[in-house]
Amino acid sequence: MCAGLTVQTQNGSDEVLVSVQGEVDLATAPELEAVLEQALQGAAKRLVVDLREVGFLDSSGLSLLVRQDRRARRISRRLIVIKGPPQVQQVFEMTGLSEYLTLVDEPPS
Repeated sequence: MCAGLTVQTQNGSDEVLVSVQGEVDLATAPELEAVLEQALQGAAKRLVVDLREVGFLDSSGLSLLVRQDRRARRISRRLIVIKGPPQVQQVFEMTGLSEYLTLVDEPPS
């Protein structure tokens, strides 16, 4: 684990929930991306990334989410992002990615 980042994965029947805590930046993004890539290798139809406990997200974090969303779409899967705190959500809004990625307030049921 990188300092400043904790990633936990829970596998369900149709989805994988990836809970992220800490900071997603240039130093920590590769670790998160590796977890997401591995999650997409399984049979789950949805990959849910929970950013509610993320305090900071930079452009490297945004880039990895876009890459994984594209990858999920190519293999007929769906990437869903649970919105982070206001300072994290603001990055999605400022870049226009809130219109591209599937962002939700609560975990899907």
